[in-house]
Amino acid sequence: SIVNVSIPELQDEFSTDIATVAWIINAYNIIFAVLLVSMGRLADQFGRKRFFLIGLTVFTIGSALCATAWSVEWLIVFRIIQGAGAGILAPLGFAMTVLVFPPEHRGRGLALIAVVALVATAVGPVIGGGLVEIASWHWIFLINIPFGIIGVILCLRWWPETWDLTAGREIDLKGMLLLGGAVFMWTVALIEANPFGGDLPLWLSLMQGAILLGVLFVWWERRAPNPMITPGLLSNAQFRNANIGMFFFAGGAIGSLLLLSLMFVNLWGYTQLEAALAITPVPLMGLITWPFVG
Repeated sequence: SIVNVSIPELQDEFSTDIATVAWIINAYNIIFAVLLVSMGRLADQFGRKRFFLIGLTVFTIGSALCATAWSVEWLIVFRIIQGAGAGILAPLGFAMTVLVFPPEHRGRGLALIAVVALVATAVGPVIGGGLVEIASWHWIFLINIPFGIIGVILCLRWWPETWDLTAGREIDLKGMLLLGGAVFMWTVALIEANPFGGDLPLWLSLMQGAILLGVLFVWWERRAPNPMITPGLLSNAQFRNANIGMFFFAGGAIGSLLLLSLMFVNLWGYTQLEAALAITPVPLMGLITWPFVG
């Protein structure tokens, strides 16, 4: 969230167009989406603490590299590294919370994670806007480094190592490749190949590829000896409907934050800090309501 409000500044700094600078966000999101499910499964099999440490370390190194970027192209490359780290560690906090908290307090434990995430989402743009105005854009990445180091130390000190003993050790490589390919094609189709005035043949090809790989993934998971997503989950209406609901919520909420940042700065003439403060009510309301929901 700290990067979104800085996109207009990065556009000016690197003297590039909005289509190119948007890939600073897009590259991160694509690799994050591609790795999310498969890394969660591997962590179940080979140790959640181990993978969390790997992910947080990669994310911190990626942040340091982003701060040193000398061109927009290299910043996009380093954002891919940062997104890979995020994709590895993101699902594991929830998984470990479910294990640590007893069933009657599980909702509260998950709500606490959401509160922390919402606080970070709220203060990220404000801190980012302040850093860009007071110092430079490099600091929106440098600020992650001490948090990453402290996180690794606390994880080593306090977190227990956990596994899913029912997951087995056989890696569902075909499932990971099929799902990763489907997510990659689908997200690139949404980002780059806009069918409305854009490259319609490319969009159709990517969407068809995503649908085909998605169907093959579901077919394979029903037959795989050690599936990444078990048939029981795929047939669970509660699980399926909750994911569909979250899909539309995230598309609306997260997508709008980037567009609002661009609109406030480029169209309305806000400073970076003013734009950040204008976005703050969205996560702030989530922060107020989530503890009650939990």
